[in-house]
Amino acid sequence: MDGYFVYAGEDHEWAYLHWTDEEAAKKAFATEQGATGPKDSRSIQDPLPRKPIAASGLKAPQATKMIKRASLLARKPDQTREEFLKHWLEVHAPIAYGIPGIYKYTCTVITKSTYRKDGPLPMEVEVDGIAEMWFEDQASFDLAIKSPAFAALRADGAAFIGKEIDFITEENVIVPRR
Repeated sequence: MDGYFVYAGEDHEWAYLHWTDEEAAKKAFATEQGATGPKDSRSIQDPLPRKPIAASGLKAPQATKMIKRASLLARKPDQTREEFLKHWLEVHAPIAYGIPGIYKYTCTVITKSTYRKDGPLPMEVEVDGIAEMWFEDQASFDLAIKSPAFAALRADGAAFIGKEIDFITEENVIVPRR
């Protein structure tokens, strides 16, 4: 079940909220803050309101900005998916423990891909996984990429990654999930 958009700050950023079940959505909309959105879970499926939280007199949360490196990974042509995943998760990933300044590292295994049917054209990519590294700030990122552990991670990646594209992003964390 999807959530709805709410205004997240005076700099015109919008945050997309998501609930995993109907009861959680109803509970959220029963709060004073939720009153600016849909009144019941069925209306979540309708066109979504874009009423700023600020209009209700509430203060929007401040975004925490982090640097994230997201890498789309594809295995080498001579590797099986199982060989790629075994090396990535059991050999490669533990190297990240030695990288200074790293806040979080995740390995997301692609299990299925789908395409939208409502307009945007499909993006043809063959990806076996997405590696993501988070850093609290640019200084932490700079420290990490100059470290011997990061060089070791890159060298090991060359041994089993066939194709890769990296994105350096500024992530705006609006609603942290703990």
